[in-house]
Amino acid sequence: MGVLNAVGKGFSLSRKLLSIIGIFFVFNLIIGLIMLPFAGPESANDPQAQAVSFLIGILSILIFIFLQGGALSAVRDLIKKNACNLADFAANGKKFYVKILLLFLIILAISIIAIIIAALISSGILAVANNTLMRSLITAIIVLLALFAVVILIYPIYVIVNGEEGPIQALKNGVTLSLNNFWKTFGLFVVLLVVSFIIAFLVGVVAAIITGALPLMLGRVIMLVVNSVVQSYLAIVMMGAFMSFYLGLASKGSQEQGPASA
Repeated sequence: MGVLNAVGKGFSLSRKLLSIIGIFFVFNLIIGLIMLPFAGPESANDPQAQAVSFLIGILSILIFIFLQGGALSAVRDLIKKNACNLADFAANGKKFYVKILLLFLIILAISIIAIIIAALISSGILAVANNTLMRSLITAIIVLLALFAVVILIYPIYVIVNGEEGPIQALKNGVTLSLNNFWKTFGLFVVLLVVSFIIAFLVGVVAAIITGALPLMLGRVIMLVVNSVVQSYLAIVMMGAFMSFYLGLASKGSQEQGPASA
C-alpha cells in the first residue's frame, strides 16, 4: 500500500467510525472544559493551578490509553473483517490497557535517559565552543533525532493490538519494521502531519472569525468544541492510515519471510 492510499484509507475508515470519533470528542471536550479555568495567562505562575493541571494531564493520559486500545481494535476489525462492534470497545480497551501502559512507560523511560544524555553531551560541547553556529547545529541535530525517534516508535502499539506480544517484544518488532521501511513510514507521517495541519488551520481560522465578536469565555468554549471535533476526527484518520499501512507492511514481511524460511 502506498502512502497516499493509506491516507485515503484513513479518511475512508473514519466515515465508518463516527461513534468512536464521538467517544473521543466527549473525552477531549470534558478534559478541555476541566482545564479551561487553568488555561489563562493568570494561571502560569500559580503553583496550585500548575499542580492541578499536572494531575489532570496524568489522568487524561491514563484514560486516553484505554480509549486508544478500544479505538485501534475497532480500526483493526474494520480493516480485517469489514465490520466492528462498538460493544467490544470497552472490552478491547481493558484487554490491551496494561500492555499499552507498560509500552508507554518504557518509551518514557528511554526518552528521559536519551534527554539526559543529550543534555550532558550538549553541555560538554558548548563548554568548549559556545557560539551561535554550534548552538544552531546542536538544536538541528536534536530535532532530527527526535523526529527519527517518533517515526521508529510509531508501530509498537499496532503490534500489540494486532497480536499477543508483550510491550518489550512489540517495541522490538515495531522498531525493526519501521527501520526496514523508514522512508515510507516517514513519508506517511509527514503527509498526515501536513494534511492535519491544513485542516486544523482552516477550521481554526473560520472558528476564530465566527467567535471574534463573542464574549471571551463563550468564544473559548466554542473554540474548545471545534478543536475537540477536529482533534477527535484527525486522531481516527491517523489511526486508520497507520493501521492500514502497518498491516500491509506486516503482511508483506510475512510473505517474504515465508518462502525464505521454507
